[in-house]
Amino acid sequence: MLVRFLNRLRLRRRAFTLIELLVVIAIIAILASILFPVFAQAREKGRQTTCLSNMKQIGTGAMMYVQDYDETYPAGVWAVNTELRTRNDIWFKQLQPYIKNTAIYACPSGEGPTYSQLPYPVDYNANRHIIRNVPNSLGGALSMAGVDAPAEYVMLTETTRRQNNYQWDSGDFDWVRQRWNANPGGYTRALTRHNVGSVILCADGHSIWLKMPETNAVPPNYNQLGDAREASVAGRQPLWGSLNARYRVYMRRVTDGTRNPGF
Repeated sequence: MLVRFLNRLRLRRRAFTLIELLVVIAIIAILASILFPVFAQAREKGRQTTCLSNMKQIGTGAMMYVQDYDETYPAGVWAVNTELRTRNDIWFKQLQPYIKNTAIYACPSGEGPTYSQLPYPVDYNANRHIIRNVPNSLGGALSMAGVDAPAEYVMLTETTRRQNNYQWDSGDFDWVRQRWNANPGGYTRALTRHNVGSVILCADGHSIWLKMPETNAVPPNYNQLGDAREASVAGRQPLWGSLNARYRVYMRRVTDGTRNPGF
């Protein structure tokens, strides 16, 4: 009897009470709520690094193209809809012989179905002031010598594979930037998919990550966005300038304080 009693007592001491179990569950839930967002940010940081690498490889291909074509950037048709599949004079097809890998046009954080007329997913967009569509009012392809500081101008930015064209001018870009948080499921979200930021390829071939305003600003603070359209040579406002003090990045240069473009 005494042995049986001691065994029962030993079992009772090993068991958890209901209160103890609830406390343990509560602690696990608190830790999970703290750690899961950290893990998500870490995963996104990894995808951001891959996206930076993609942009760098595209930039290397673009610089090889520039060397082969008398120091000029790619230039071709402003392709829309079915032309994305049928035309070959589109910037991402012009660079393909130098890149030899269509997979790098797909951002690892890209989402949604690919536009039906795209030959493969494309999550990056060209700046039409650098990669021109020709013929245009400014002439033919832009010469690298005509860009005063290639490291300060956007050549590619992020977009979504659901679009029907892949070249933006400064007006298009301003429209999207000023509405980036108005439609979280739309293509404007591409500018914030990497930890509330976007990967940019500059006209000298290097890639960087730029932070966007926080998502709780509705509408966003336009003063943080800079001005892509009417910035003068003397007083240009860099894109996201107040958020990225280390970088000065612009869409285009103008010849004076009016809308006359320098390129």
